[in-house]
Amino acid sequence: MKPEYQALLLAIKLNNKRNIERADADPHQWYELFVNEGPKEGSHTVTKGSTFEEVASRFESVAEEYGLDRINIDIWWTTNGTPKPHTELFTSFFMYKALQDYFALSGELSRMKMVGTVSYDANRSKDVFTREYCGDGEYFADEVAFRYFRNVVCHVCEHSEPTDPNDESGIIGPDQGVTRSDLVAMCGGDENKAAELFGRLDWRSPTTLLDDWDDD
Repeated sequence: MKPEYQALLLAIKLNNKRNIERADADPHQWYELFVNEGPKEGSHTVTKGSTFEEVASRFESVAEEYGLDRINIDIWWTTNGTPKPHTELFTSFFMYKALQDYFALSGELSRMKMVGTVSYDANRSKDVFTREYCGDGEYFADEVAFRYFRNVVCHVCEHSEPTDPNDESGIIGPDQGVTRSDLVAMCGGDENKAAELFGRLDWRSPTTLLDDWDDD
């Protein structure tokens, strides 16, 4: 298992120590590692286990396939004869911060493509991005978001505009950026091309870069 995923699982265990200890010791509680496909598709369980370590063994492969913002681990029990989840072990915000802390401590963050800053709101409704001048213009880029998440903003170009034409706040929100899912869609579903595109991103829009790239 890659060290960053080991660090994430440790962070989850420490943050949920009491709940995990109780669930591991209770034969009437169990864990489910699941994927949230979206409001239309819903969610599906990938694996179940009677202990945290049982589901943790599949964590890396599921996270790599779906992204950390589309998966979670629930603790379940049976209430009045009906199985119900009672504790969700993490949020996307928690995972992003844990990854950023891990890469900062390891020294790798300084070698990643991180341009500008972001202030994440815990409920993800008021994320605010700040561009930084780099090269020939200002932009925001976040390699952590691109590598480990699917629907978290990883790039904001210099001339992005809010989707609401009446928004004159000047605040750069998520609606002005693109995610890994957006970049993959722009590249016709080609994950490798999307990764190369992210590596080329600068102050220009991804579509402009793609057009120039295709012309070459």
